[in-house]
Amino acid sequence: MAEFLTDIFGNWLVQGLLLAAIIAVIGLSWRKLFKLRDYRPEKLLNEYYKTQRTPEFNLWQNMLLEKYYGKEFFTEIFGLSYPVYTFEGVDLKYNLDKSSNRYTFGELCNNKELITNKKRDTEITEITKLHKTYENLMTFGKEPKIKYPKMIGFMLDKLVFDENKRVSSFTAWVASYMDTAISSHILEYECYLMYKKFGKRYKAREELTDDVFASKVKPEMKLRNAVHKGKEIEEVLSTGCNRASMLSVQLIIIMKDHEDKQYKVLVIRRSEDVSLRPGYYQFVPAGGFEGFAEYSENLDRIVIDGYFDVGLAIFREYLEELCGQNEFEDGIDIGESRRRIKNDEAVQKIIEMIEAGTAHLEFLGSEVQLDILRNDLSFVLRIDDEKYSENEFKSNHEGDKSHRVQRYPIKDIEKTLDVEKLNPPSAGLFYLLTKNHLYKEIISD
Repeated sequence: MAEFLTDIFGNWLVQGLLLAAIIAVIGLSWRKLFKLRDYRPEKLLNEYYKTQRTPEFNLWQNMLLEKYYGKEFFTEIFGLSYPVYTFEGVDLKYNLDKSSNRYTFGELCNNKELITNKKRDTEITEITKLHKTYENLMTFGKEPKIKYPKMIGFMLDKLVFDENKRVSSFTAWVASYMDTAISSHILEYECYLMYKKFGKRYKAREELTDDVFASKVKPEMKLRNAVHKGKEIEEVLSTGCNRASMLSVQLIIIMKDHEDKQYKVLVIRRSEDVSLRPGYYQFVPAGGFEGFAEYSENLDRIVIDGYFDVGLAIFREYLEELCGQNEFEDGIDIGESRRRIKNDEAVQKIIEMIEAGTAHLEFLGSEVQLDILRNDLSFVLRIDDEKYSENEFKSNHEGDKSHRVQRYPIKDIEKTLDVEKLNPPSAGLFYLLTKNHLYKEIISD
């Protein structure tokens, strides 16, 4: 009997211990699983963009960048301080160059200034775990934030200045959009990581003192520190040193309304699906100085030269963001792409108005975004022909779901537009505009 009881309870004991072990393993596995869920790309992305849209993050990031660069590198306009730095440009008009029979901004964008033998950023920068994480986030899912990671773009080498320190031209080199993402866009993601680590501890300006910033926060900003290593701030802002910094073009259109005779500007609200500043307002058109060809080391120089044209880039963005056309993203032949853009009826109308003197397209200068350290070549198109305002405009996927293009009276822009939600590059663009005669003539009336 004793043996029988021992066998029964012994087996039960073993079984009980085995069952307890299985439950413990399952519980541990589930805890690990739930912990891993916190690191899923979808969750990380949602948290990043949700935080990015909050006033608290933007105020803290501006405070962080002000500590890094100093108040003098911010742009003051609309009674606000924006994290962009501006360089005024020389007076350059979009006119027909009779020698080449092409419309140009003079020597602003000259193929002689295109460097083809410079190494890509991925070859000159150590790729860290953070770079790989960011790349995975931006290319995750069926509808990734970066749709064309291998698309070619023109990276700033340096801005060229005249004797009055105004931008007269620039030099550039070629790399892919992803090169820019993991060396420039990632800098804002690093600011977000700093916010997560230090934002609660040092919320207010008086808490994030110079000593705290210098001893605790700045040493953690390793990617930004690597860009600035051995360089003065203004050199970093006026060149593409230690990174692949894709140039962008941005245009502010001022048109005379056929109904109330006021001059108005065109504005969209950025889509929630774009990789930078989702939900912000911006002047249109604006976009990367890029070409719809896939990057390779043996990319044909004819293709590169064909896309190296700021006028072409401006009008392509115009057709995409105001006429709802996306056909130029299909990787069509560069010759065909140029013909479609330049021969488009909407573009031809603008050229005709320029020739007739009822429209004026001019270079304003360049502004650089302090968060991602990218330069935006800035332009103004003023249209005095009232018939132009009868056009119906429709944005592409970069605008919000309504695809509405809104019109704001330029004299009342500060009162009618939510300037606190204005994309900083647009703020820099408007600041440069205030220095231009095409704006001053309107305001003085």
